[in-house]
Amino acid sequence: MLRTLALELERLYNHVGDIGNIAAGASYHYGTSAGLRMKEALQQVGEVFTGNRFLRGLIVPGGVRRDLSAEAAQSIEAAMAATQRRWPA
Repeated sequence: MLRTLALELERLYNHVGDIGNIAAGASYHYGTSAGLRMKEALQQVGEVFTGNRFLRGLIVPGGVRRDLSAEAAQSIEAAMAATQRRWPA
């Protein structure tokens, strides 16, 4: 489950960053900066979760290197709620 959580977090911050870059291509600076802020917040959560902003070093053969701490779980929940508020489905 932790590997799936890490992969979904990575997928989410990459998609948010890509959408911010689409806004950059259209010269929509507010959208670009909003996308980058959201990506940064998600990467900071990844650092709390895995010890690395790019989620490196978590997945090892046969499992994961560390467990999900209470602080990381709270950070992930808060970041997901903030992302959903800013980007409703």
